[in-house]
Amino acid sequence: MSSAEKKQNDLEAAKARQLMLRTALGYALAIAIFIVLIEVGHSSLPPYLFPSTTQILSNTVEALRHDWLDLLLTVVRLIFALLTATLLGWLLGLLMGAFRSSVGLVAMPILSILQAIPAASWILVASLWIAEPEIRVWLICFSLGLPLYAISVYEGVRDLDGELLEAVEQFRPTKWQVMYILLIPQSFVYLLISMRTVSSLVLRVLVFAELIGASTGVGARMSDAQTNFDMPMIFAWTVIMVVLNFAMLWLIDIAERYLLSWRREVAIR
Repeated sequence: MSSAEKKQNDLEAAKARQLMLRTALGYALAIAIFIVLIEVGHSSLPPYLFPSTTQILSNTVEALRHDWLDLLLTVVRLIFALLTATLLGWLLGLLMGAFRSSVGLVAMPILSILQAIPAASWILVASLWIAEPEIRVWLICFSLGLPLYAISVYEGVRDLDGELLEAVEQFRPTKWQVMYILLIPQSFVYLLISMRTVSSLVLRVLVFAELIGASTGVGARMSDAQTNFDMPMIFAWTVIMVVLNFAMLWLIDIAERYLLSWRREVAIR
């Protein structure tokens, strides 16, 4: 390795460490602001309406100690719903982009209608139609995530560089070869980008679905806390869900850095 390359690698490593430090400071500042707001709310309202930070933390430990199975069940439900919605949504969006005059023409109106249906409607209808709680919760999350993934991948395929497509078509490839060479790599970028927002949205809807249509999971435990007017426990489960969401986004960041390492990140100076 030459001295210039070594210097460039050291410079990139220093920039990465600086970015990590700024990110950590940003999160620390956000947590400090929320702690201050919680303490202000606790001092301004009755304790049974707004618990203190210490009460929330103690209830968080208690929830993790006694109800960890419900948390695990929620995580398993989330993973299964996201995996199925991501895989089928990516496949459908890819086919829509490759066969726009057939698959895209038929699927796009259907996905638009599904996307316009409120999450509350899915929850209420599934609760009345489906007796099995696991299928009920999965269907709600799957129906919410599938259109978002499929449309995101479809728009990504449509955004393909026309000049690049023309260059590849000079070799007279088949439709499936074009999909393998161009469309699939292009779709991964938009799929990973959409995973950030869709996964967080699915997590929130999953907890809401458990609250209404299941007797197990984090949502069911939050429903019990609401019935008992246990505000510290409601705040505790909220903290756990926020941490779970950050852990999920962290895993997505790792996957994005690994799968999209070829993409150069541009920053405005």
